[in-house]
Amino acid sequence: MNIAMFSWEALEGLAVGGGALYASMLARALAAAGHGVCLFTRLGDGQPMDEVVEGVRIRRCPWDRKRSFFDEIDALSSSLAYYYRDMVGREGPFDFIHCHEWFTIRAGLRALDVAPAGFAVSFHSTEWSRTGVWPDSGDSARIAGLERVGIERADAVVSASYFVQRKLEQQFHPPDWKSEVVYHGVDLDVFDRLNMTRREARRRNGLPERIPLVLFAGRFSAQSGADVAARAAGIVADRMRGARCIFMGNGRLEEEVRRGAGEAGIFLRPANRLVPPDVYFAADTVLAPFRRDLNGRAVFPAWAASKPVATLAGTVPSEFIADGVNGWTLADDPEAVAGAMLAALADPDQARWMGRNGRVAVETAFTWKESASRLVAAYGRQKRLAPAGMNH
Repeated sequence: MNIAMFSWEALEGLAVGGGALYASMLARALAAAGHGVCLFTRLGDGQPMDEVVEGVRIRRCPWDRKRSFFDEIDALSSSLAYYYRDMVGREGPFDFIHCHEWFTIRAGLRALDVAPAGFAVSFHSTEWSRTGVWPDSGDSARIAGLERVGIERADAVVSASYFVQRKLEQQFHPPDWKSEVVYHGVDLDVFDRLNMTRREARRRNGLPERIPLVLFAGRFSAQSGADVAARAAGIVADRMRGARCIFMGNGRLEEEVRRGAGEAGIFLRPANRLVPPDVYFAADTVLAPFRRDLNGRAVFPAWAASKPVATLAGTVPSEFIADGVNGWTLADDPEAVAGAMLAALADPDQARWMGRNGRVAVETAFTWKESASRLVAAYGRQKRLAPAGMNH
């Protein structure tokens, strides 16, 4: 199968958040499975327009900034569609077009006018979810309109979690035959190549070798639960001698987090916004109390390093964490979070058992290979289940 992917952000282009990881790693996993993949994305300064990265052809497209972000995205859509049309004219059509988020839906619709192809759209959120208000005016209404048209035209509507899928169902009511959940994954090879002991990982990062350590990795923001993590770290340090929490990240609440954690906090700053895998090996357990986590991807690196993870109940990670087996789903309360951390640190054998269970879970269901397999199933599902005349 030859697949054209359109993404506003990509690891190989301009990366902003989790969407870059999702688009790029899915493209690489599809290529590794034997599919032809071209990822169309924005051109960054000093980057070549055409390149092959890990089996994926990257077509970086020039774009111009506009006063209105919506107008900028519309201009980008024209550029993406132009270079898609050029490639199809020279090399032949694609079997499937996959648009990531609303940013590229218009480009995908224009690409469908070039040559018939299957059409997929994937979402990490909706405009309604992002703003918290019904998108009935201004650019929000225009964005929601693009989301609606993309879903109506799509053969496959891909959600990064069941939470996102429910939001799409509430707002747009796509038919069941279109809908598929494809979680983020993790590259286990990165962790397996390291295969570090806890002591080795701590030495590499200049961390104390013998004390209990909890890891928080994420933005220092209320959405990431950095405030509750900091207060929980302070409680843990008060009740367990020598216990500390590694805070790896940055953000506008950094000073508040530093004050909340006090002497319990060890602050490290990630390079390029990515947390090095060896830091996970250094921890005894991982704290991810994200209040707004639309894909659950904070859990998977911890499990790849065989560490149990504490998260909040009612969030996306609670879709796949088995409480007390490979992690915890907790109330949004520092005392509850600290209690789970204290129990894990006081019983290392139990924590290691939970971490091993997490590793089994990620090996089974949360690799990029598995995500790509689910995506191909979503592509093929419409051929079997779509009503007559609906396929492009």
